Amino acid sequence: MTGSGIAAAGVVSNLLVVASGSATLRRCGMRGRDSGRLLISRAAGGRRRRAIQSSVPGLLRALADGVEAGETVMEAARSVGRSGNGPGSRALRVLANDCERGSSVDRSLRRLTAGPSGDLWAPAAFSISIHQRCGGDLVRSLRAVASAGESAQRTRNDARAATAQARFTANLVCSMPVLALLGLGLVAPGRLSRVCSNPLSIGMLLVAGVLQGTGLLVVRQLASFPLR
Repeated sequence: MTGSGIAAAGVVSNLLVVASGSATLRRCGMRGRDSGRLLISRAAGGRRRRAIQSSVPGLLRALADGVEAGETVMEAARSVGRSGNGPGSRALRVLANDCERGSSVDRSLRRLTAGPSGDLWAPAAFSISIHQRCGGDLVRSLRAVASAGESAQRTRNDARAATAQARFTANLVCSMPVLALLGLGLVAPGRLSRVCSNPLSIGMLLVAGVLQGTGLLVVRQLASFPLR
C-alpha cells in the first residue's frame, strides 16, 4: 500500500516517543502520527482514482450504447450508474440524481468534474456539454473518448510494470529498519526497554523514521510520475 512504510515508521516512532515521557518528543510523535494518517488517506484516494481510471472507458462505452438506443444522456447515465457499484458508477448515479432534482446538465457536469478525480471525466463532460449546446454525434464522440482512455490505461500499465522493481525496492528498504526494531523487541526485550528509556535514542529513532519516510516518498513519487 502506498505510504505503508512511512505509516509504519511513524507509528513505531510515536509509540516510542510516548513511552519516553518527553513532552517535546511526544509532540513530534503526534505530528508523525498525523502525517501517517494523511499518507494513508492519500493512498486510499490513489486507489479510488485508479479504480475510476480503469472503469471510465467501459462506462463511457455503455453510456454511448444507451444514447444510441434512444435514451437521453441522463437516462443512459442513470442506467449505467445502477449497473455497477464502483466509484465510477456512483459518480454517474450522482450526475443523474442531480438532474432529477432540477439541476441543469451543465451544472451537474461541472459538479462531476470538480471532484478530486474530476479530470478523468472532463473529456466526456466536454463532449456532452458541446452536444447539449450544438448537437452532433455524441455516440461517436463518447466512443472516441473511451478509446483514448483505454490507450492511456495501457500506457499506464506499461509504465507501472517498468517501475515495479523500483517501487518494490523502495518498500523493502524502508521496511527493513522497522522489521529490525520489531525483531530486537522479540529477541532482546531488555535492550529495547533501555532504548525506550533514553530520550536521545528515541529522538534518533524519530529522525531516522522521518528520513526513511522522506526517502520512500521521493522514490515512490519518481516511480509514479508517468502513471498519473
